[in-house]
Amino acid sequence: MTRQSPQVLAAKIQRMAGRYSAEGMAKLTGKSKSYIQIVACYNGISLAKHYFKWDSDKDRQLVELRKSGKTSAQIGEIVGCDKRSVDHRVTILKRRKML
Repeated sequence: MTRQSPQVLAAKIQRMAGRYSAEGMAKLTGKSKSYIQIVACYNGISLAKHYFKWDSDKDRQLVELRKSGKTSAQIGEIVGCDKRSVDHRVTILKRRKML
């Protein structure tokens, strides 16, 4: 097994920051949660969750992708948020009779 440098891990954490929790990053990278937190802190990376802002264009894109049969996880990857955000937005759009 090759060893990953902290700089490479820091770059991965930077890309995942705001979308995944420290626990989620730990599962994805195979490192411990505390190690993720230490590397993030040392490199000045905030692990605070960022909320995804939905707008009418993203709503339209979600509706189109949903009708084409994409899963919530696939839609999240395309739109730039996580599966739970997509599921929550689908619920809202169903209430508004937009989906």
